[in-house]
Amino acid sequence: MNFEGGNPVAGVTLDVKSTNNGSNIAVRGPAVFIPEKGQLDIDYINKTIKDTYTFQAWVKPGSAFTDQDKYMTVFVLKNGSEMLQKVIKTKLWSGNNNYLEVDVDGSIFKLHNFMPAGFINMRGEETIIPVSNFNTEYTHISVVAKQGETPILFINGIEIAKDEENIKSFNDVYLGANPKYNGPTYSVEVPSKQVNLLNERNEAIEWYKISLGLIDTKAFFLDELRVWNSALDQTTIYNDYKRYIKGDHENLISYFRFDEGVGMNAYDLSHQGFKYNGNIASLENVDKFDKEHNVSWVTNQQDLPSVSKLGILGLTDSNGNYIITGIPYEGNGQSFEITPRLGVHEFSPKQQLVVLGEQNQIANQINFTDVSSFTFKGKVLFDTRGVFPSYVDVKSSDTNRPNFQDLIEGDEYIKGPGIIDEGYNYYLKGDIKYSKGDYWLNDAGTPGDNDDDYLERYARIGLEGANIYVDNNIVLDKNNVPVVSDSEGNFEIQVPIGNHFITVKKLNYEFEYEGRFPANSDEFTEFFQDREEQVTFIDKTRVDVVGRVVGGSIEAEKEIGFGSDGTYKVPYTDSDNVEHEVNISSVNNIGVANIIFEYAPLGAPATDYTKFNFSTNSETGEYRVKVLPLNYIVNQLNGVKIKNNNSNISILDANETINVPATSAVVTPTYELPDETKITGKDYHYNFDFIFRSTPVLRVVNQETESTIEIDKDGTRISTEGFEYPVYEQFKHYQILLERFEPYYNYDKNSKGDEFKVPVTDGEFVIKNNLALPDSESTEISESDDKIIIYKFRGGNPSITPPFTNTLSIKYRINGSEYEAQNYHKEAVLLGGKSDGSQTFVTSAPDTPDIILRDPPGSHSFATIEKGETISFTVDTDFTYGGILNEEVTVKAGVKFEVGGGLAGPVIESEATNNAVVGIGATNSSTEGTSLTKTYTFNQSISTSGEIDRVGADADLYIGQSKNYFYGTYNNIRAKNRNNGEGYELTNKSGESAFIGKERAVYFSEEPSNTFFVYTQRHILEVLIPELQEMVKGIDNGTIDPKEPGVLSKEQYEDQIKLWRSTIRENERVKYMVKNDRESYRKSMVASIDKYRSKINNALDDSKHPATEEILKKRFTQANQLSE
Repeated sequence: MNFEGGNPVAGVTLDVKSTNNGSNIAVRGPAVFIPEKGQLDIDYINKTIKDTYTFQAWVKPGSAFTDQDKYMTVFVLKNGSEMLQKVIKTKLWSGNNNYLEVDVDGSIFKLHNFMPAGFINMRGEETIIPVSNFNTEYTHISVVAKQGETPILFINGIEIAKDEENIKSFNDVYLGANPKYNGPTYSVEVPSKQVNLLNERNEAIEWYKISLGLIDTKAFFLDELRVWNSALDQTTIYNDYKRYIKGDHENLISYFRFDEGVGMNAYDLSHQGFKYNGNIASLENVDKFDKEHNVSWVTNQQDLPSVSKLGILGLTDSNGNYIITGIPYEGNGQSFEITPRLGVHEFSPKQQLVVLGEQNQIANQINFTDVSSFTFKGKVLFDTRGVFPSYVDVKSSDTNRPNFQDLIEGDEYIKGPGIIDEGYNYYLKGDIKYSKGDYWLNDAGTPGDNDDDYLERYARIGLEGANIYVDNNIVLDKNNVPVVSDSEGNFEIQVPIGNHFITVKKLNYEFEYEGRFPANSDEFTEFFQDREEQVTFIDKTRVDVVGRVVGGSIEAEKEIGFGSDGTYKVPYTDSDNVEHEVNISSVNNIGVANIIFEYAPLGAPATDYTKFNFSTNSETGEYRVKVLPLNYIVNQLNGVKIKNNNSNISILDANETINVPATSAVVTPTYELPDETKITGKDYHYNFDFIFRSTPVLRVVNQETESTIEIDKDGTRISTEGFEYPVYEQFKHYQILLERFEPYYNYDKNSKGDEFKVPVTDGEFVIKNNLALPDSESTEISESDDKIIIYKFRGGNPSITPPFTNTLSIKYRINGSEYEAQNYHKEAVLLGGKSDGSQTFVTSAPDTPDIILRDPPGSHSFATIEKGETISFTVDTDFTYGGILNEEVTVKAGVKFEVGGGLAGPVIESEATNNAVVGIGATNSSTEGTSLTKTYTFNQSISTSGEIDRVGADADLYIGQSKNYFYGTYNNIRAKNRNNGEGYELTNKSGESAFIGKERAVYFSEEPSNTFFVYTQRHILEVLIPELQEMVKGIDNGTIDPKEPGVLSKEQYEDQIKLWRSTIRENERVKYMVKNDRESYRKSMVASIDKYRSKINNALDDSKHPATEEILKKRFTQANQLSE
């Protein structure tokens, strides 16, 4: 059962009538008549009653009541011994006390003057009838009784309760239908006495027997008796009291239709599945010989409930569905008419014919359409105030001084006085209505004076997609699709006849009066004809949008939602109890921006009346606005404009779409302070930032190069200031300080602009440095200024062709574009060596001790190098020419020049060796390829002997490491003070020249082995040297062949002997001087310290870079050790 629009119709009754030879005959069975002094007994019911029951029956007095008549005993509940009885009886009182009394075991209900009719009128309203009708027609009584609670009485399906509002409604309906009636009205009295189903000892018992009528009862007619051992609810009672039921309900313990019509028994139809309760109602009088007072069958139509009161009926549920069960048919089959009825509702078709029989026991899809609905038209409009301007606002430069010029009175504005705001979402002036949403009242700033009020017209913006509800039931169209408002907010539905309320709803949207018409929740609108005038519903939904207009990624990435009202700073105290203050909000570095959200209705462009203008905060560049849940456009040309735009900033590259549908999801801005305290801001729904990115600047603040260079072997140096190219040296450490930022200017307070340098954090360096040693480059951010980047590298391979320059390219890539750095040298001369392609040679070096541990004098004395100690020393390159090499030849130590341009050796990577047996480890490293630093680490203690026979010089320990030497030639690029014909001249500011040229040079690189030696001086003199001498003799006399593997040459053995003797001699000489010539020794030490100090001064004068600092620290350490 549906309305034409597809919505279900609930509460429709469907009557069933049989057809016989063209005439309609109601499907009815007999009833019973209980005479005075008679009673209908149901003994020992199958399922007993304990603490709850519901009694239901149709009853009618055998004759009209007089005040002298006895009560009509309609229900008696007995225990097994019949000593206890619970009686329900009724009586109609007339005259001055015109009321119907129902006595539920002492709990008395009184219905004065009227009682519920069980019939709805044309408007779908429940009606009442005079209580005198109780004398002449069947009335349905339902009583619900629960132990310890007040009984509930239902008359004709309506609960009898002292509900003043409900009683007033009944009286209003009656008086509306009978306007001339001025007599007493309907009222009720209800009991407070509670039901008692306990015995005299207040114990729970079971009730086995039921009787209807007693010896002193007034005679009455009875039909459709139902007894339940549960409490039925109001809905079930109302839906089922007029119709026959199937009888298979769970708590139905007795169900008598009294359709037998013969015999002295009626039979119970209640059952569960195929198991019937099997109770029997006896019509025979208790006195078997008193036939006169037996209960009898009645079949006359006037003695039976009318078809409108009781029959085989269907009743539609909330979904419009219905089922009719238990329709009896005769013979092989019979035809029936199904007719719907609900007040004055009309249905199509008016009735349908079905045939039921042995071959067709079920009939489906007997559908009807309720055609008694009426048209209702509505529109859902946004309240656009505070977002879009009115027609008056657009014409007025000052909103506090409205300008009505060029506006059409009566259309674009409505002038007062006489404007009334009392209707449902409309204003009234005279007899003309002005819908809210289209118009809004402006009190001209004088709320106490109505004479200057006026209505402002706004752009009409409808809500699309709102669902429509009738009595909280969603409205569906003929295809069972929900009806929704269109793009202009309009909708049209069919509403059933009667009193209803209309509601518009959309998820997450907020409406005036909660979208209900009428506004009050206890009011309804009567529908009895079409409503052609649209009813306006107002959508007042807003969504919170936040954002910012700033320059650069730093400000853009700050937590949004704190700075819409200005700078937001929060104090905190660190772990050292020092107070700080952190600025959570962003900084407005480009000036106040004006933003326009444009709304373009479907099929139309945006107008001045659909543009939302607002500005960002002057301090933070942030904004927070409430907007309508629409789709907006931010125009590329004027959607975001900086008010003081001296820099000609253009924020957008194209139109931007801002979609902000209504949502319940919110974002809570959160910021965590350094002390881990969390700060939260005000919730918002959406965030839209407009970030300007200026052209990034990568500027070299300082490019470290050599300030002086050596141009002669005697150490002469000249300044490089004024050179055509800066100069770098191989293997030295250098750094370049770069400032990367985006410049922004805020002209709000300064016509020249306040400059903000915003660090760039979202790009990458693209550096191609042909001056750098491979794998030596690194970048880091300055701890004091995150705009400063420190780029570090070591000098690498030089160019060997004039002008001997290598290139340097520094760029910054951001968003796919590369920007060249400013203020740096792109070419430089690199001094140093490069392979000449010649072969590298290797030879084994003689053993030379690096450390001598001297044994102190005295027996049992000894000296120890403790476990964990380290000893470091640096060996400078020292080459004795001896007239063999040209004085211009350069000698390098600690590096190997490999064919193909590669570099190896300790200058590139520290070389470590270790001997776990001896307990000694050694590391070789070279900073610049001109010296070699060796560090010994002792993993176990080493001591001189404490024996009596090994004292003094004999017990001195000589500690060293076996090694090989790699050597070869390479091309060396260096500066000279004169031109050798191929030099490239560089002239400094003072006119001094240096000639950069190529020369042939020699390198030596030590490669240590993991073989360490620890010899006493006695062992060297008494064992090692004699063994070497024997090797020389063996070669001389031919017993040893120097060509055999592992055998050295005679010269090498002789050199080793000389080296050991000279080492021992020097050791003894130093000890002698310490003991016998302290002054000379002191002077030599002072000279050594002066030499180190000189090197420190040279390092300070050289340049300020990590390599120099490293040298400086090393020299200081060594000087201090010497002075001690």
